[in-house]
Amino acid sequence: MKICEVNANLPVVVLGENMKILASGNSMFPTLLDGIKYDMNPLESEDIKVGDIIVFCSNNQAICHRVVKVIVSRNGTVFYATKGDNCEQKDDFAVTREMIIGKVMI
Repeated sequence: MKICEVNANLPVVVLGENMKILASGNSMFPTLLDGIKYDMNPLESEDIKVGDIIVFCSNNQAICHRVVKVIVSRNGTVFYATKGDNCEQKDDFAVTREMIIGKVMI
């Protein structure tokens, strides 16, 4: 399973088909609250669109941020610009599909 391969220290709980993410920090406040577990769907069958909250791995950390822009390169590769709801600036890197663990369901 993708989550176990990313990093065993990620705050993701897999219970059969159910997945949960433990929110940590305040970058997504007030949408996601620190210390609360949220349901997460694996990405396999879902399309990501602007407004979705995704969980992705960056530098061995699970990050929950909102998709603010979908970018399609000339060769068709899709990237996602993300931003925490409580942050002034978007993240300074693009997220690839391979980095995405799942989508938060709230």
